[in-house]
Amino acid sequence: MSDRPVETLLLKRSDVAALLGMRECIDAVEAAFREHADGKLDRPGILGMHVPAGSFHVKAATLNSYFTAKTNANFPGNAAAHGLPTIQGAILLFGASDGRLLAIMDSAEVTALRTGATTGVATRRLAKRSASTLALIGCGAQSGAQLRAVAAVRTLRRVRRSAIFA
Repeated sequence: MSDRPVETLLLKRSDVAALLGMRECIDAVEAAFREHADGKLDRPGILGMHVPAGSFHVKAATLNSYFTAKTNANFPGNAAAHGLPTIQGAILLFGASDGRLLAIMDSAEVTALRTGATTGVATRRLAKRSASTLALIGCGAQSGAQLRAVAAVRTLRRVRRSAIFA
């Protein structure tokens, strides 16, 4: 047994937001899409479990020398019943060569950035370079990341938003 201490980095949502920029996330997501298309990545593992008040899902993947697993809880009644967000979770990052737990981080910001970055990649590759108007349908938790992602790859002159509140 080694006496070498193993330190695990703990990152709350605000830490993740301070460390990750949208442009960097767009570049990373595009690189991962490219690696996947080239057959260089294993298919991610996904597990879903239902419980009476909601559900859990676990998504796991490897990339280079890292293994990561994200566990999210989805409890639609949380806001009304407990004053908590509908979705809560954590991401565990391991070294794939030795199994060290490198980091535990709140999943909310990473998920928002990754989802927004996917929109950024699509906008970068598919939208006209002259596109300057964005329409956001829905103004929920994801809308801010979507706006930041498109603004990172296009110069926006106008943003139109629409939402229906039940």
